[in-house]
Amino acid sequence: LMSGGGLLLWAAVAALIVHCASLQEESCQKCLDRTVQPEYLFPALKFVSDLTSDRAVEAYSMLSPAVQAQLSLSALENLLPSLEPQYGKFVTTLGYFGTSNGGFSAFVRVNMQFTAPVPFQIVFGVTLPATSTVGIITSLLINSDAPISAFTVLASTPLCGVCQSECSALPVECTPPPGDSKPSCLATGACVAKSVQFLSSAIPAGQITQHGTLFMPAWANSSFPAPGVVTITGSGPGNRWGNEGAGAPRVFQDVALELAAQFAVLLYDKRSCLAQGDYVCHYVACQPPTVTSDCVNIANITYDSFVSDAVSALGFLANTPGVQSDGLSVIGHSQGTTIAAAAAARVPTVSSVVLLSGPGVSLVEVTGLQMQRQLPLLVQALANAEATHDPAQIAAANDTLLSARCSIEYAPVQTQLIASGAYDSAPAESLICPGGGVLTADVAAKIQAATGVSIAPGPVCPAACGTGLCVPGRNTPDCYGPITNTTIPVCQLGAIVGACQTASFFVSAYKYGHEAQRVAALSATHGRILAINSWTDLKVPPSVYGPLHSILSNNLTGTLQYLQGNLGTVTAVANRIFANLTHALTRYPDPWSLTVQPGPLSAVSDFLAEAHAPPTSSACAARGGDDGGSRGASGLSPLEVALIVVVCLLGTVIAGLAVAVSRARQVQPTPDPAAYVAMR
Repeated sequence: LMSGGGLLLWAAVAALIVHCASLQEESCQKCLDRTVQPEYLFPALKFVSDLTSDRAVEAYSMLSPAVQAQLSLSALENLLPSLEPQYGKFVTTLGYFGTSNGGFSAFVRVNMQFTAPVPFQIVFGVTLPATSTVGIITSLLINSDAPISAFTVLASTPLCGVCQSECSALPVECTPPPGDSKPSCLATGACVAKSVQFLSSAIPAGQITQHGTLFMPAWANSSFPAPGVVTITGSGPGNRWGNEGAGAPRVFQDVALELAAQFAVLLYDKRSCLAQGDYVCHYVACQPPTVTSDCVNIANITYDSFVSDAVSALGFLANTPGVQSDGLSVIGHSQGTTIAAAAAARVPTVSSVVLLSGPGVSLVEVTGLQMQRQLPLLVQALANAEATHDPAQIAAANDTLLSARCSIEYAPVQTQLIASGAYDSAPAESLICPGGGVLTADVAAKIQAATGVSIAPGPVCPAACGTGLCVPGRNTPDCYGPITNTTIPVCQLGAIVGACQTASFFVSAYKYGHEAQRVAALSATHGRILAINSWTDLKVPPSVYGPLHSILSNNLTGTLQYLQGNLGTVTAVANRIFANLTHALTRYPDPWSLTVQPGPLSAVSDFLAEAHAPPTSSACAARGGDDGGSRGASGLSPLEVALIVVVCLLGTVIAGLAVAVSRARQVQPTPDPAAYVAMR
């Protein structure tokens, strides 16, 4: 939730980004690394360290009994020698890739370099060239309260006997538990998908050609249009699928495949998802004077930009052949829930809003509350690191802990300053830094390669500069100033590590995220609202989503219009809290789970289907109301009652004749498309 449109503000930052596909002599981990709690990383690194330092007995003791039953000590001792004919001697550990789904387990991959180059190696979909010496990846499933419960070695020629029952032609992993997947509507032919493009509005962040994927029910056409759904991704430069990098869950891919047999579902890339970034989107940043059209003005991105793009997506979908022009639905995830509510308030044809893992506080407040929730885990991680007596592990854990403490300390202060209007007139180049970050060794090396500046890795806390706002002339040069050949001021360094954003971005984030604005946006929704959260979400914990549920349950009905008897346009509200889900709605705490779980998927599907189900009242039912005169207790005049009775009798007779003829011919009547009937 911390990252948004301002991550690529500086040309120096863009120069430091190296796309995974171009990597040769370095691990893909550094480009694709995502959050993993250190308490899981340290056992993984210790296991590999023991394995590569002639301490196989110690490494073996870290394996669970189930893994030891499949892998003998002698087999583990012979593992590296058996690799030497093809891969040569072990050289070093290059890095890791971690996926942590909560407080109990994590999946860690450790990249190991060998002397001999390998023919190829696939790392999360990225093919490294033949000159690469990233020969082996060790995969470990680690439980915080138990030994390593899975161990796999991946290579260009997979090994047998290590958590694998047989060899295959490509790298494989230990088989994940079943139950996470089912045949998609694409596989069964119930839906189709195609790439689409549409034009955004002309806004300060740039008018761009937006790119997305449209899923359509196979039965949908102009005669039988499908209800439309637009999805909105969360924070950061996310793509249309709503994932956080290769190997991460694809939230909206799973949602779309769940709905697409009955709904037209539009997914689109966020405008901050640039072509030169990790997500490989289509958008390019404006670079005057050469690139000035169909490009993104990064420094001008605000929440208004994202809301405008969502409105454009809704307009495009409503005008797509085979899609209903009204009764639209919008689904937001994480930061996207705030955007979804604001967009729905602007588009009267939206009748359903779904908020997945959404916060109830502003973006800056989320920063501190996230770290507050994770603080006990980080403290324990430091204790685990100290037990290893490894200076590198201790430094890494301490850096992460200090960065978190920075966010806990300064996020509330920055929230108060933003709320007071102190930053409303801040210069365009100003930065707000509500939290901390960590300058890793690999980023420091890239900085030195790009600028010649040598900076020691470690925690970065720009807010500690004292003024709260990073702006030329108000800060000392070491906080905010020109980048020289000897130094990079801490504010600009904060932007590089993702701790800072433009002042205009954070001010807009607060205006959209604080309680009064949420109440106003949600109250203006034309229809029904569903909020889904989980107790075990570490990014949007109860302290973050609790205010949202309170707004939906209490504040909407506590407004003056409700007290005056004007119930407004909101017709229904549902709050659903699930146990054992991650922020991405996958199974918690199972790191093998990369798909959205059936519970939230069914909740979303059922909620949207209710809005398009046939009316519960029959055409023969009497209308309510009483306007006096000759109308009876039913609210109908005698003539209206007589007409309805005649129509109903005729309908019954005709239906009976049709059934009789059909049975006589033993030919089933041709139905309307089943999905359309279900929706209508």
